[in-house]
Amino acid sequence: MIQLPELAPAFATCLVLIAVVTDISYRKVHNFVTLPLIVTGTVFHGAQDGLPGFLNSAAAILVATGFLIIPFLMGGLGGGDVKLLAGVGAWTLLPDILWIFIIAGLLAGVCGFLLALVNHGSFYSTVTELLVMKYRMANLGTELDSEAWGNRRLTERQPKRNLIPFALLIAVAAAARFFIVYKWN
Repeated sequence: MIQLPELAPAFATCLVLIAVVTDISYRKVHNFVTLPLIVTGTVFHGAQDGLPGFLNSAAAILVATGFLIIPFLMGGLGGGDVKLLAGVGAWTLLPDILWIFIIAGLLAGVCGFLLALVNHGSFYSTVTELLVMKYRMANLGTELDSEAWGNRRLTERQPKRNLIPFALLIAVAAAARFFIVYKWN
């Protein structure tokens, strides 16, 4: 008979896969996926390990959210992506969410660079785009203080062909971390 502790990670995996499908199909990660992922992760670890498990899960949620809050504020990804990484953190806990973030970030960088090369057609224009991103990061405080920033963020949406489904990168990173930790050791 399957026990609840064995069934719970399968439930979390299904939610992440639903997020991947909706992100690829509609460029949206829905709250009906992310919020249960966050809640069930903290409840599961609280039930399994008591207060230390609950606190570790809550800390992983905060760390994951902290990682993506600046890219979210800059319009580089959506709130669903932030909540999805927080939900994955609720399940994987603190040491693993750090690695998942690093792997997903590296994958996003590679995908973004390749996408920029394909869309702009030259290495020079890709480097120019990267320098513009660097300038925007350096001036983030000024950007956030300006009144026009909020209006610009709402109206500046990239075409769908230029978006990278970050939910897919989170899922690949989580699978890679799982494989590295549990299959290689």
